[in-house]
Amino acid sequence: MIIKLVATATYAAFTLSVLKNCPHAVHVFDHFHVVKLINDKLDEIPRLQYAMEKGINKRGILKGDPLPVAEKW
Repeated sequence: MIIKLVATATYAAFTLSVLKNCPHAVHVFDHFHVVKLINDKLDEIPRLQYAMEKGINKRGILKGDPLPVAEKW
């Protein structure tokens, strides 16, 4: 029997096993894990923007504060 397609989760152990045991098969990842990885990376963007921003007024805006800190006082 020739295995043409293998679908697994995104774990490294599964990938290595497919490469070792079915080197000619097409390896695809299941939809759930692909979407989860994409969402995790998209969630990092606001955190990175906040960490990169030095000005306290802009940090407040990034957190959703409608008025910058300096204008409140």
